[in-house]
Amino acid sequence: MRPPLGDAVPTLRAPCRDSVGQRQPPRRDALPKPSLVVWIASLAAVASLAATGCSGPIECKTEITNGSTSFNGAAVGKAEDAELRKASVREACRQKCADEKAAMIDACTATCVTDVSAQKLGAKTTCGRK
Repeated sequence: MRPPLGDAVPTLRAPCRDSVGQRQPPRRDALPKPSLVVWIASLAAVASLAATGCSGPIECKTEITNGSTSFNGAAVGKAEDAELRKASVREACRQKCADEKAAMIDACTATCVTDVSAQKLGAKTTCGRK
């Protein structure tokens, strides 16, 4: 039963449904039409990404300074992330531990990585395209 026209009762019907309750397709004239400038800008952005060489190996290099001695490590991967940076730090720490002739290289490397993350040892890591 419908209320008389004088009473303002909000309807709870979805705006994209007709009186039977079936969904209506969106009107084509209601959608914005992208301009030619937008299309050209989009194509230019895609072309610039392709030209810069998004694919290819990335190399992270780490230099750990211990007094007057420095130790270098490098790691190569497909994407720059925390694991690639850690791998290069780990490699530099291995070099440091081997130079110190540590009895247990793995334990020394783990301690060195912890010291680098706690900034007890000076370390510089850079990553870039190989």
